[in-house]
Amino acid sequence: MGTIYLMKISSFYLSVLKGIVFFTTIISSVFLMLGSLTLTRRKIIKLSSSFYGGNIELAKNFSSSQIDTFIGFLFLLIAIVLQFVVFLIPTTFENLDINLNGLITGGVISIFIFTVSFCLRQIWTKNVENKVIAGMKKQWEK
Repeated sequence: MGTIYLMKISSFYLSVLKGIVFFTTIISSVFLMLGSLTLTRRKIIKLSSSFYGGNIELAKNFSSSQIDTFIGFLFLLIAIVLQFVVFLIPTTFENLDINLNGLITGGVISIFIFTVSFCLRQIWTKNVENKVIAGMKKQWEK
């Protein structure tokens, strides 16, 4: 009894998908680590200082870490789903090999995704920080 293939994918497109999966996993790791990596000495000193009514630097750091973690988990989830999709695609000997051009294309697409995500992260972080600071100032006025 023969196997019915719903789609036949060339090695180029399969390699593009494998490249995106690989680099998306790396992107998720970067965003999950960003919260830790952005904690500089200056921030640690500011965080350890005492402020009357609240610590704005601590609030900003928590806001940034929250967003980085969310984005990291989102990319990790995308990578897992893409790996599952690759697993479900029927593989033949014709599309089993890795096409270097497809892998490079997947890398370029992933770099683009990372750049857009990083820019959106900056905007989202600033928006959340402003809301947190406004909420803290409202608390101080009471």
